[in-house]
Amino acid sequence: MLIPERCFELRLVTALPVSLYDRTRRQQVRQALSQSYCFSFNGRTRDVKVTCGYVAMEGQGILIHCGDASSHQAIIDCGERTTDLVAADGQRLLVRQCKGEQFGVGQVVEAIQSLGLRSRRKLSVEKAHALLTAYAHQHPYPRIATGTGVISADEITETIEGAIERLSRPLSSFLVGTWNVEGAPAGTQFETIYLGGGGAYYFEALIRQALEDCHLVTVPDPEYANICGYAELAASLDEERWEGH
Repeated sequence: MLIPERCFELRLVTALPVSLYDRTRRQQVRQALSQSYCFSFNGRTRDVKVTCGYVAMEGQGILIHCGDASSHQAIIDCGERTTDLVAADGQRLLVRQCKGEQFGVGQVVEAIQSLGLRSRRKLSVEKAHALLTAYAHQHPYPRIATGTGVISADEITETIEGAIERLSRPLSSFLVGTWNVEGAPAGTQFETIYLGGGGAYYFEALIRQALEDCHLVTVPDPEYANICGYAELAASLDEERWEGH
């Protein structure tokens, strides 16, 4: 819809969660996505070449967009389904200190949907995210009607905060266990830890508590930081990379 041309090439950079990131899967993703497609859209024939130039580690986009070229730094990327921890020396990944687990905003979304079911109202993922966005930015909640009235704001807030609280212990243990340092508080081996991803709005307080001795920076517009980094990476790739799949 965004591209009016009938024939074009789409150059793509994407990412895999840390738990799935290895050479074989990266090659499989590049090969699966790099194809030519001929199809009809709105009555017009389209001929599109898709080229995947690079498959990054989830969170690497934040490193590229917000990190520097020389310091010992780390990324906490809280997404929909996973939280990915990325460590780097400058822009070079320290793979042994990178790890991912299935903690994310999706678990809070499921709690909201369960609240809807208890009120005999099925809530879509989009509607649940609208409630979460309102909570994060301290806006009034969208009205959620039920057969007997509406779901109260207090119920919604209690559900969201309860879901976040249930994640606090496993998420804190994951952070401390991954970046544990003998004789020093966890995470203090890094000069800066950048917090990004959409989950930053909901988990920032508990992450700061778990890593209270660290220099933790929540990046601006955290839900877009990965995307910006992947775009910067795509723009920096040379032609050999785009032709090398």
